[in-house]
Amino acid sequence: MSTRRGVLAGIAAGALAGAGAIAAPSAAHANGRGQGADPKCTPGACSGVHVTPDMFGAVPDGATDCTDAFNQALASGYTLYVPAGDYLIAGALDEVKDRHLIILGDGPGASRIIFSAASAAGLRVTQHTTPVTIDTALYYRTQLSDVGFYTTRQENGIAVDIAYSQKVVEFARNEMLVSVDNVHIAGVNPRTTGWSGGIRIMDVNHPRIENCHIVGRQDSSQPARAYAQFFIMDFGVYVGVTGDIELNYLRVVGTRIKNVIRGIQCVGAGEGIVVIDCAIPVADYGIHLNKEVASGATDPQVMISSTHINAASRCIYIKRMHEIQITGNLLYSFPHVDTGSWAAFEADTVIQATVTGNIIEGFPGNREDRIVGILGTDLRQSTVSGNRYIKMDVPVELTTDRSVDNVIVDEFRSPPAAVGPMVVYSGTASESANYSGPKLAMNAQQVVVTGEPTDVVSVSQTLAAGIVYQLSAVLHGVKGAEAGTVAASLVKTSGTAEIEFRSVATVVNTVGPLAESTVSIITHVTATKPGPAGLTLQASSAGSDLSVDSGSASLALAM
Repeated sequence: MSTRRGVLAGIAAGALAGAGAIAAPSAAHANGRGQGADPKCTPGACSGVHVTPDMFGAVPDGATDCTDAFNQALASGYTLYVPAGDYLIAGALDEVKDRHLIILGDGPGASRIIFSAASAAGLRVTQHTTPVTIDTALYYRTQLSDVGFYTTRQENGIAVDIAYSQKVVEFARNEMLVSVDNVHIAGVNPRTTGWSGGIRIMDVNHPRIENCHIVGRQDSSQPARAYAQFFIMDFGVYVGVTGDIELNYLRVVGTRIKNVIRGIQCVGAGEGIVVIDCAIPVADYGIHLNKEVASGATDPQVMISSTHINAASRCIYIKRMHEIQITGNLLYSFPHVDTGSWAAFEADTVIQATVTGNIIEGFPGNREDRIVGILGTDLRQSTVSGNRYIKMDVPVELTTDRSVDNVIVDEFRSPPAAVGPMVVYSGTASESANYSGPKLAMNAQQVVVTGEPTDVVSVSQTLAAGIVYQLSAVLHGVKGAEAGTVAASLVKTSGTAEIEFRSVATVVNTVGPLAESTVSIITHVTATKPGPAGLTLQASSAGSDLSVDSGSASLALAM
């Protein structure tokens, strides 16, 4: 920071005779369109000059109103360097419109811009508000670095609000127009003050948010561990589009977001969303990506990696997107007192998702419903593998009312002996003129059933046409019964089959009459569908009848 400040001070000393030379720069230079002005100026070197708030009368004591000084500095069109200090904004900053905006400071904890007006917006930037052609497009840049935006009020508007015209964005596909780096957004006292929104960016390609810290207010009036206590700020980062122009290549790296309803939210987003090495420790939804409409870009290419999320509803929610990679993340259930279901990752109408290498942990003491690891609604052409599940009711649940294409599940749980189905799948695969099989391929799908033993030894299974089933089972004795292994195999496409499960090791009762023993069977089911016939598969058979004698078992599977 000292190096940057020294360089900027040297530039200012060499370029300016005094504050008066900067207070009234030429209009042509101020709007960035004068002859010789560089529309792609670099930090601290926009035509060789910069300004500081004190040149316009600002006093960084946290008590003197610096609103007018900042408005004049922003209107000058020069790079604004904010030295260390507390700059009180008691009024409202004017909207910055159609000019370069570069604000640099000495660090977010040192260069603090403090807003005190009730319901006031923070920094507002609007670029290219009138339609332009590809020949006349002016690519204005917005860069914020090493400053903090604070408020003394509760839910006090959006801290940083940046909007570009979609017409210009259409022509600037490779232009990084917005960069926010090492910026702190919070209330002066996070327990009593805070913004209603952190950073909102509209209609911008290649926005980059790195190393930022965004904190919403924590409501201290709520009882301890109350659900609403921690989720006050609407969003940490909100990125959206208007019309039919797609957002391209959002990058959020090394950023921490806390006490928000939605940590990172993209609405109508297009392709290229990257979240790496971030932390969202307290949120309702950690990352919420919703394309909203089915049309538009077909390959959003979302990557979320090395990120820690602790959320109450969903750590990651993605809707109507393709080519998703969720790898190497820590996804936790946030402890709260509300009821409802929780999922680490919910995919709704998603194609080509890869979910691998994640640690997913529930918090079963905080709710009366269910904790699900991966929840897929119309999840197609995807792979879920190598994830670790801790304290999960259902590690993987897949539900669809459409055709299912090659969903591969190959998972393990922690601890391995946990009771309950590993994968629950339910739905109907509809017929389609464009059908190409196989339609369903699932590995290690476990169905757990318990019941009282009798002397029935057969299993009855009705098969749907066009389906190939392969079944195997493991018999576990409970209440002292010795575990045995039963094995059976069926490859058939239609009709009704009677299968007898024979135990390899005899079940030996050591605690009393056989009727007092309880056993469970875990069936591993692999079903493939090579043809277009309809499929209804319910892989949760709790409640089915089970009976055993000393050497065989019977199980009625509801397929």
